[in-house]
Amino acid sequence: MPTTSNGRPDAVLLDVDGTLVDSNYQHVVAWARAFTGVGVDVPAARLHRAVGMGGDQLVGSVAGDDVERAHGDALREAWKREYLALLDRVPVLPGAADLLRACHDRGLAVVLASSSTSDLLERHTAIIGQDVVEATVSAVTTADDVEASKPAGDLFAVAARKVGARRAVAVGDSPWDARSAHAAGMGVALVRSGGFCDDLLRAEAPEAPLYDDAADLVARLDASPLLD
Repeated sequence: MPTTSNGRPDAVLLDVDGTLVDSNYQHVVAWARAFTGVGVDVPAARLHRAVGMGGDQLVGSVAGDDVERAHGDALREAWKREYLALLDRVPVLPGAADLLRACHDRGLAVVLASSSTSDLLERHTAIIGQDVVEATVSAVTTADDVEASKPAGDLFAVAARKVGARRAVAVGDSPWDARSAHAAGMGVALVRSGGFCDDLLRAEAPEAPLYDDAADLVARLDASPLLD
């Protein structure tokens, strides 16, 4: 999809966890249980600050390379099992479906770009509303599509290529979304619905517009720098 004639963005790349579905705290619980299962204690606050990274990045970041080498694959399997057990407690976030519709209606190619695996993304799209996703989303990108997930730039870069975007912008809830977008050479807007404080978000993206949640972004979308 080419850029619009006035040079505005032609695609929006939407993070899912913490941006469209309220799953970040369930991820913290799932990771905590996984680490406990291999006898490693990681404080919940440290886990929360790492949510938004892909599992390939998170283990070493919060527990060190020795734990990654010894237990990385087992931890990721345990996290997924524990998270699936909590999935019925994951609701859609306010404005998520409206954001998909609003971006689509403004001529943007909409891509879901999640550090989760493809099967988890399917579960999350069902929470958002499969009918809305099918009507508005042009492509999806997951950890299965890249060698390195967020905060590496691969996920957003691949997402933009899937729709032939010339100027894409990302929307996410975490510092890792901001870092990933910048690594991919694109702008980013951030929402607070993932539970990260403004200082952490601003530290990674001082120039990024900041919104309470997807509903707040929709309400201010036409005046947003996101569309400049």
